[in-house]
Amino acid sequence: TVPAALTVNAVCDKLKPDLIINAGTCGGFKAKGGAIADVYVIKESANHDRRIGIPGFSEYGVYRTATVDGSAMADALGFKQGLCSTGNSLDLAPVDMEEMLKLGAACKEMELSGIVYTAGMHGVPVLGLKAITDIVDGDKPSAEEFVQNLGKAAKAIEEATVSVLGYLEGKETLTKPL
Repeated sequence: TVPAALTVNAVCDKLKPDLIINAGTCGGFKAKGGAIADVYVIKESANHDRRIGIPGFSEYGVYRTATVDGSAMADALGFKQGLCSTGNSLDLAPVDMEEMLKLGAACKEMELSGIVYTAGMHGVPVLGLKAITDIVDGDKPSAEEFVQNLGKAAKAIEEATVSVLGYLEGKETLTKPL
């Protein structure tokens, strides 16, 4: 998350973007209907591994935040929608799974929440677009499944990104849902 946040900070400082699209891969949840290469438009981001056991600080650690409203676009393009939970590890500790279940996560990855936080400091909205490489609540080790499906998910996110850019072409404002 730190390299992604630092990159977004530099991009916002130098380029002053109107929108950041974070297109990438993620783990998905079969309990939420996720399957390999499914594409999600992210509705919210949160952290699942920033545990601060002090009353009043928990919300800061989780930093649950809405992303740009891409619901109309997701419907138009046939993408799923859900919350994406960010952590700093590919492997999954039981406490992380517990937190993701509490959050209602549909996706798990390693940068979006840091990107949303950093872009938000600059007033720049973020659209999260993720394709599933592995099933978090499945029976295969995440690392093996990730490597096995990375090509398929990369193709899905490539096609999805082209579709999103086509959908956004000519839109002048981001104040209405996409």
